[in-house]
Amino acid sequence: MEVARHAHKHDRMFMMNLSAPFLSQFFKEPMMAAMPYVDLLFGNEEEVQAFANEHGWNTKDVRNWQKLVALPKENPQRERIIIITQGPMPVLLFLVAKLKNSLCLC
Repeated sequence: MEVARHAHKHDRMFMMNLSAPFLSQFFKEPMMAAMPYVDLLFGNEEEVQAFANEHGWNTKDVRNWQKLVALPKENPQRERIIIITQGPMPVLLFLVAKLKNSLCLC
């Protein structure tokens, strides 16, 4: 949290990776405490599904994942961006509560 607050105080971007599916379950409170500071969130499909399950969202429709963009934010002047990888499938980009597909430039 110290790094998140420091980034906010000095008007710097704060980025977070969901890292692993189990983190959303066992570290839900600390993760949600940091979320208002997150400007750029990374995760893969499995990690985002686990996060969505912990929050009772319908994960069968990936468009529901755009709720991540709308979570409360400390700096509303900086738009939150969500990047979700899907293995060999296109990367998903959530921006301003809209779902956009992007091609993987690998």
